[in-house]
This record gives sequence, structure tokens and C-alpha cells, in this order.
Amino acid sequence: MIAEDVGDVAPANTKVLEKTLALDEDTDDGDFNFSKPTKAWPLGKYRVELYVDDELATTTEFTVEAAKSEKGSDEEESPKG
Repeated sequence: MIAEDVGDVAPANTKVLEKTLALDEDTDDGDFNFSKPTKAWPLGKYRVELYVDDELATTTEFTVEAAKSEKGSDEEESPKG
């Protein structure tokens, strides 16, 4: 996994995780996972690159964003008196 842009947390395009799977037979799928860091993922843009026999097979991108407030933007707080 590559951290493309996580601000001051790491330089652009820093490899943050790597995992290798050895499959015993011809197959169309495999499973893997990464554990969440203790302090959560830094906010920013990431990409996962999947290689098969040392050749890039596919890339997917995702963004980690701050949690949204449960309160809707149309709601107003009433003053308590």
C-alpha cells in the first residue's frame, strides 16, 4: 500500500505496507488483509497495487477522511435557558 498524499505524516508516494501471498495452485482469487494502525490511518489519499508474478495487475485508490458529524448541516442548536 502506498500513501500518495498524507500531508506532513509521510513524503508523497511512501510505501506503508507490503504483503506477499504464495498460492499453492492456479486460482482466480486470494484473501489478504491489513490491520488498522494503533492510532488509525492518517487522513489522506492511498493506493493499493496488486502484482502477479512481479507484474502490476491492478491498482485501486481510496481516501481516508475525517468522520462526518452525525448532526445534519440543516439542524441548528437551540439555546438552553
